[in-house]
Amino acid sequence: MGAIAGIYGAIAIGMLAAWFGGTATQISGPTGPMTVVSAVVIATEIEMYGSLSAAMGNIIAIFLLAGIIQILLGVLKVGQYIRYMPYPVVSGFMSGIGVIIIVLQFFHF
Repeated sequence: MGAIAGIYGAIAIGMLAAWFGGTATQISGPTGPMTVVSAVVIATEIEMYGSLSAAMGNIIAIFLLAGIIQILLGVLKVGQYIRYMPYPVVSGFMSGIGVIIIVLQFFHF
């Protein structure tokens, strides 16, 4: 879909987060982990179906289902339990995702 799709997606999520009021932690910020998960999902589906065009229906369905699950978790207020997660764990996780993204970009996997 190209880099332009990512740019449009980033603009859209920023606008939607602002429109719905946002939060103190701004839920639209931690997109690094989603990048890694998305890359794995897309690569796996392309490997199964042989081409991006053949796998596109499944990829979109997976992302829509993930969005529905996120909405459900939000409605159930599951996010309130993040306060019990120590800051070093969250920081280490986000740093690890950053390292993965940099390594993937550097070695072109």
